[in-house]
Amino acid sequence: MHQLPTTPGVAPFAELPPATRAFAGSWGACGRSKHLFTREQQAMLEEAFLAQPYPTRDDRAIMAGQLGVREVQVQHWFQNRRARGKTRGENYH
Repeated sequence: MHQLPTTPGVAPFAELPPATRAFAGSWGACGRSKHLFTREQQAMLEEAFLAQPYPTRDDRAIMAGQLGVREVQVQHWFQNRRARGKTRGENYH
């Protein structure tokens, strides 16, 4: 097996405690966890997306309030949904 280089004074990843290893990825680096939307929230977002794939900031803020999440989470959901649709050949213009 290939040996990874080590930095003096820094424990290799495998030697870190399990809790530290679990948060060593990109989500842990920013101190936030990935938000998972409920089925009801997803249904509401999908319905809004079909009506308007590019919601305004005000629309996103209203949806966030209705869903009980931050506006940036709604913004990211729409960005990810457009990207997912693009790979499927959907057109939103």
